[in-house]
Amino acid sequence: MGAEDGALWLRAWEPADAPVVAGLLDLDADPLWVAQCHALHGPPRDGERWRRTLVAVMGDRDGRVVGAATVARNWVHPGQYSCAVDVHRAWRRQGVGRRLLDGVREVRPETLPLMSKLRPSNAAAMGFLAAAGGGVRQRSPGQVVDVDDHRVLAWAERHRAAAAHSGFPGLQTESLDRLDAEQLAQAFAEQYLWVHASWSPVPTGAPRRALESVAAATAAEADRGCSSGVWWNGRLIAMVLVFPAEVGWEVVAETVVRDVAAAGVPPQLTGVDVLRGALARTIAEVAGRGGGLLELDGHVDDPHLQSALDGLPLAQLRPLLLVQAP
Repeated sequence: MGAEDGALWLRAWEPADAPVVAGLLDLDADPLWVAQCHALHGPPRDGERWRRTLVAVMGDRDGRVVGAATVARNWVHPGQYSCAVDVHRAWRRQGVGRRLLDGVREVRPETLPLMSKLRPSNAAAMGFLAAAGGGVRQRSPGQVVDVDDHRVLAWAERHRAAAAHSGFPGLQTESLDRLDAEQLAQAFAEQYLWVHASWSPVPTGAPRRALESVAAATAAEADRGCSSGVWWNGRLIAMVLVFPAEVGWEVVAETVVRDVAAAGVPPQLTGVDVLRGALARTIAEVAGRGGGLLELDGHVDDPHLQSALDGLPLAQLRPLLLVQAP
């Protein structure tokens, strides 16, 4: 497609665009944006993985590429599209992003919301979101723990000991090495389903099958030795998944079941208790691997994770917003 507006053109993605679009990124671009948003750009796809990328060029159709935007079907959450807009630093605040956003709005098959991820510290991106009529859908506090901090190690040792001496022989906190790939993927899918149920549920059918595929790929990237699980009489009830990341390590942690009491856990043990024990084990394991920073990927309303972190010294906060625009 080609739509002219003065010197600015929008056209569809072409095979030669990949390295040029990669060059739109700032040298200090957020690794999360690069991996989860910028990576959306690419050639058109149809079907469940439907995607379209538009490229903005100045001068004429063969002019300089100054921006790109992608809208893609979210195969796990079909009630929304994933979206990413990148504009070269030299061409920002000149209407390029607005034109690109208007363009992908026009090519999406349905008028479903456009979803993306932003850091609240990115004032320009937040301003662009507001101008587009968008807002915040979900928040992640982005707690970062320095495993080399003696206070963090003391916290982990205290809660690991409490878990080990809980007085409940049916309670076990161990690495995830005891799970095979299929079991680990299933556990991650169960955790994901209940954590997202209240604000972004995954429908049955194709989206659940898509989640199974995503869960399998996610589980394959986890460091099972540093990851931790809590079992009650042989049933997995909480899980901390650990992944190598730019900051050192990234962690996804919550109970696997919404209500541990429903799994037969005595009322003296809460979901917060068992998850805290798993986090303590993971911190000790990461320390044994050389330590470093550990960033927690969770939501402000995750009921067990946020309380489980009480008293844990933090090195910094790297909050992240899940945002949407009409």
